[in-house]
Amino acid sequence: MRILTIDPGYAALGYAVLDVTAKFDRVTAMGVVRTKVSSNKRILKNEDSFARMRHMAEELEKLSMRGTEHSVRALVFESLSLPQQTSKQAAVKIGMPYGLLAQLAATLNIPVVMVTPQRVKNAVCGADNASKHAVEIEMRKRFLPAKVRGGVINDFLSSTPASLHNHAWDALAVYVASTDMDVMKALLHGSY
Repeated sequence: MRILTIDPGYAALGYAVLDVTAKFDRVTAMGVVRTKVSSNKRILKNEDSFARMRHMAEELEKLSMRGTEHSVRALVFESLSLPQQTSKQAAVKIGMPYGLLAQLAATLNIPVVMVTPQRVKNAVCGADNASKHAVEIEMRKRFLPAKVRGGVINDFLSSTPASLHNHAWDALAVYVASTDMDVMKALLHGSY
């Protein structure tokens, strides 16, 4: 089964595509979809936001490989979590990628598995307050053994600025945190 796992974000959305069986998981794609503020000063902020989300939607559609035998069968992502002091404008921007994910799942008619940020950190690092760096270290241990040279993950690491790596590592961590959830177990065993 092919799974698309996401760390949602407005300016940077981390993703990984995995081929998963009950005993084996292999990363087949990994990266970050970036959106940038328009340099055109005549563009309204709302128009810019929609242009950025359109770009993100196009990239998500490519990742899902709709209409092929390689299309994703499930969408796994970190659930929405807003700090109490989030402004209305920031909340709207944070929520926009979630709307895209809902639409993608509906269009593909695939199940969604959502994982809380605390569950991700706890499953990967054993602590609800683990840092992004700690999550990355654990994901490197699991998916990038020292003896492995080349491959999808190394290609991503060498072609992407280090400041963006944590988004894709977080996407892998979301997948890891989902593996013991009932929905994911049912998907893996073909009973969903």
